[in-house]
Amino acid sequence: MTKLHEITGQIISKEPRKVYKKNEFYGNINYKLKVLPEKRISPEYETIFVYANLVDPPLLKILKQNQYLDQRYFFTCQRKRNDALYNLVENLKEILKLLQDQPIKGRYDEFGQPLYKEGLCSLVDEYHSDEEENEDI
Repeated sequence: MTKLHEITGQIISKEPRKVYKKNEFYGNINYKLKVLPEKRISPEYETIFVYANLVDPPLLKILKQNQYLDQRYFFTCQRKRNDALYNLVENLKEILKLLQDQPIKGRYDEFGQPLYKEGLCSLVDEYHSDEEENEDI
């Protein structure tokens, strides 16, 4: 199943696009939206393509009548092109989770501090400490 990409933000521009490919969607109007995400790393906007055959009619009506101005929207969409930078960032986030110690939900020590599941960094540090101790013997 394709992973969905979620964006909350404002539509900053809309560009109508007509389907010229000779298929069942020929002549349909689709939209290319530029969305400014609320949570963003850089001042870049996201580009979202809205296909008339894939979205609810109320959304198309909002876009046709320009009722989206100064509104905040939550978008759920699929990435179609291979966005190398996005994929790299997502992969790095997953790797970072593996490296870092992660708190165990609902588990605390006698001082009320959260207990952690050891990440790879802690395991490697522990291994090297054991190795150093064995060298001394």
